[in-house]
Amino acid sequence: MNVQLKIHVLHCVVYGLDTVLAYLSLFLCRLANGTFVYFFFQVPSLNDTPIHRLPSNSLVKYRCMVQDMFDREFYLGVYEVHNEEVNTKVLKCGKYYDVARCPKNSSINLQSDRSVTLDRQVLYCVPIPGENQWAKDISYFFTSITMKLSNLCKFLNQDQIFAGMTTSVPSPNARYVPEPSFTSNKRRFDENNSSNNILPNLNFPLPNENGPACIVKIYEDTDNIKVNDMIEFFGILSVDPALKAPSNTRLTRDSGIYDPEIDMDCAEETAAHCPAPSLVPRLHCIIARHLPHSNPILPFDSPSEISINNTLEKPELIRSQLISTLTDCIGGDALAAEYTLLNLLSKVNYRHDVVPVGKFSVNLAGCPVGGTITHQLYESIEALVPKSYFLSMTLSGMNSLLLSPKKDYNANRLQSGILQLTAGTHLILDETVLEPGQLDPNGVKNLTALSNVVRWQKVDYDFSYHQTEFLCDLTVLVLSEGKSILPCDIVIPIRQRNSVTKAESNPIREIPFSFLQDFRTYLAVTRSLNYTVTNEMQQALQEDFVNSRKLDDKAMTADDFHLMLTMARLLTLSFGQTLLTPELWNRVKSLERHRKARSPSQ
Repeated sequence: MNVQLKIHVLHCVVYGLDTVLAYLSLFLCRLANGTFVYFFFQVPSLNDTPIHRLPSNSLVKYRCMVQDMFDREFYLGVYEVHNEEVNTKVLKCGKYYDVARCPKNSSINLQSDRSVTLDRQVLYCVPIPGENQWAKDISYFFTSITMKLSNLCKFLNQDQIFAGMTTSVPSPNARYVPEPSFTSNKRRFDENNSSNNILPNLNFPLPNENGPACIVKIYEDTDNIKVNDMIEFFGILSVDPALKAPSNTRLTRDSGIYDPEIDMDCAEETAAHCPAPSLVPRLHCIIARHLPHSNPILPFDSPSEISINNTLEKPELIRSQLISTLTDCIGGDALAAEYTLLNLLSKVNYRHDVVPVGKFSVNLAGCPVGGTITHQLYESIEALVPKSYFLSMTLSGMNSLLLSPKKDYNANRLQSGILQLTAGTHLILDETVLEPGQLDPNGVKNLTALSNVVRWQKVDYDFSYHQTEFLCDLTVLVLSEGKSILPCDIVIPIRQRNSVTKAESNPIREIPFSFLQDFRTYLAVTRSLNYTVTNEMQQALQEDFVNSRKLDDKAMTADDFHLMLTMARLLTLSFGQTLLTPELWNRVKSLERHRKARSPSQ
């Protein structure tokens, strides 16, 4: 044992921390610094493994979104256990535990001067909303194959003699991982399934989501975590049945987490914060890794440093094939497919004051009511991007849905809304189903929330007495019969050349699986490339803008120029390039001329 390890273990033992946790915490800290990175894949995942197969006090990982932040929790960091038989007193550590450990014929001396009260941050977390099945399958594959190749668990199992701790690893053959299918409608909403949410008490933002919610307790760097962050936690699983709030809402002193202030006046809060651990397990965090993205195709650390040539040999060819596929999905409209591709690549790069720079919301107008284009296009997008959600904007749905999260003061928790999504989620809005009628106050509020997302990339959370602004980064595509009621950056009327009659004939289902993987890789990599404009090109752009204004000041406004600059960035990246060229700029102007020719009013 080296000196650093000895000092770390000694420090933990002095404060009553189990030796196995001392080894484990130091080992994982080394992993976080880049050592034995493959171990991250080898740890059992709470997202993929049934809870009943993971013993309490085992090491697990959990990929999630922080849905809410509860009040800080006080606990006995160090407490004294008195053995009444042999009359001995032993210090124990409460870190990484929910329930105080008290052997038979022993008692906890709550009056001991050696007891130390500490606090920890409590987070309510849910699986990443809108994550598509193919992305989950790839993540599961990497985890299972690494578990199969690694013998690291053997090392951990040798240390199970300490404190009876176990490390459970599911078999690589625990479940069958099929090829991605596109028949799932788990994220499509209409008023007919709004009342069929699975376990709505889990507070998922989206209806019919799968996966376990989890209460995560963190001890260090609590200020670096905020609501809606994507995080992968590594820690100790706790599923002790004593964690469930009793029916009389009073926790007992024997549980070790007794709170004398809990009474019938806060029964709803107690039920919300102390759900059954079989439904909402607890996780004591050792390491928290912020996820810059949730795309399993990209590396974790520096996705922006990827070279397109090292990932894809012929990006232009893949681009052409993807445009062709999107064209078939939209009924043969190649121009609409071009703008759809640029929409798929867009994201908020930065904010200038309150203006989100880089967003590129697109409205495909002219979609037939009751046609198959809307669902066929979403089915294709779902197969290409890691996170997406399809929202049918029916009148009844707009009047009844909760889009913006709202604070529930009775339960002292944030009630999730559909727009509580992580950065990089693709939001497809179906406006073709919005029938004539009257929006009630909630419907008007929901429409305003969608408008704020489209224009400002923000969501106002409702705290009853005030509104709190949360910034977001959602890629929005609106499908409508006429021009959308939402303020999209681009409106392009569809000119359907081919009939789209059967949803079963979706072109995305006909392409080879290898092509589909190329499409996914192409979108992931090009979206992450760094983009630059040379000084010479900047000067040329300024001169072009001045000359256009001289010819017709109404034909080229500052907003138009800003939009074209965004298009130039996206078009450049779509060809796998990072430098804007005169040829690409001319192509941007050509696309805009053709689009505006379809809508003279624009």
